[in-house]
Amino acid sequence: MIRLGERYEPLAAAHMQAVLTQGISIDDLTLYNPDFNAVVTGLVRKYGGTLDDYVLVPIHARYRHSVLLIRRADGRILAMPALDISSFYFPVIW
Repeated sequence: MIRLGERYEPLAAAHMQAVLTQGISIDDLTLYNPDFNAVVTGLVRKYGGTLDDYVLVPIHARYRHSVLLIRRADGRILAMPALDISSFYFPVIW
């Protein structure tokens, strides 16, 4: 889904190449949520290949921030792990 103001539009194949170039690094996500590494590693093991074969794309829903696991080779969305990545975008600084 691509957010345009208050409306959401389906992620079309025409936009997929741009999406695949704008992923998040697993190392960056792990800084804010150490559990994320184990979850993504498990998904990569389930679907095969290496982490480089996939892209992690942030998704901002109205009530939750998460990430999509997308296979680079065919643009197929494989999973949306049940981990909140809000702290990645809104870190708590003490």
